[in-house]
Amino acid sequence: MKVQMSVLYTNMILERPFEVITTSVDGDVLAVLGSTGQAAPLTIAEIHELIGARSEAGVRNAAYRLAKQGILTAHRAGRTTAYTLNDQHLAADAVRYFANIRRKLFEMLRHHVASWRVQPVFATVFGSAATKTMTVDSDIDIFIVRSDDVEESDLAWTEQISGLKDAVISWTGNAAEVLEVSEREVVEMRKIGDQVIADVESHGIPIIESRSFRAGAVR
Repeated sequence: MKVQMSVLYTNMILERPFEVITTSVDGDVLAVLGSTGQAAPLTIAEIHELIGARSEAGVRNAAYRLAKQGILTAHRAGRTTAYTLNDQHLAADAVRYFANIRRKLFEMLRHHVASWRVQPVFATVFGSAATKTMTVDSDIDIFIVRSDDVEESDLAWTEQISGLKDAVISWTGNAAEVLEVSEREVVEMRKIGDQVIADVESHGIPIIESRSFRAGAVR
């Protein structure tokens, strides 16, 4: 007898990448100190401010514990202690990879869409994934503008959209909510002041950039 197997996914919160492996405050501390561009030592108050959702005492205990394990380096100046990721630690590369998963997703999306045979006019991530306000129920919202020269039912185009959705859920566990519109539809959305256009323009993270879209015209 053939058994039908199904795959169950759990949504990922991109701005809290270590929750893939742990929901403890340790992961949040590592996410801050492992972020690309973060080289200067940070005090407990600074780390706590960047995390936001944890208690300062919890952040202090986690940083102390991680420093004892060697993955963080403690820098003492008088009564103040600041921390950095210990780049010489065997686990440092893994920490940096996890800490920058959100950035990695956007890179993968750009590479994926750039390989399409039928290119979009414009594509961007918007919504909670762009504003770092995700919850466990969040989708990855993607806004895509299709050329007026391409029919909505074009087989190559529809297969690309389907493939994008499949890729996102396999990469993250989150469904991709793709809002696909034509160039003409964008013009109409602008005329009525559609909130999606406002959101895309204010905080969208481009996958395929278009200067003309940003300027108020699709082409």
